[in-house]
Amino acid sequence: MAYNGAINIVGNVQQQLAFTANTEAKSGADIPPGVYDVSADQDCYIALEDNGAAAVTSSTGYPLFGGNVVSVTVPFGVRMKVISAAAGTLRYIKTG
Repeated sequence: MAYNGAINIVGNVQQQLAFTANTEAKSGADIPPGVYDVSADQDCYIALEDNGAAAVTSSTGYPLFGGNVVSVTVPFGVRMKVISAAAGTLRYIKTG
């Protein structure tokens, strides 16, 4: 039974993406479409990349402040990418 506003994490494993200061990092493969909770331990900028997309920057990325969680809808055929002024880890898990 589904509940309004509930998340589904059955069978989903948290993914981690380590990043270094001032260097873009991206997932190694396209991630399955769906809704993801995304968090990071450092302030950073995130984006979804399709083939040929420009690099993520503080101007083109979505600001994700360290310790917070945002929900992101991921379409088919994209990778998660991140950039930050400090090294850290981006974590994401499919919730829907």
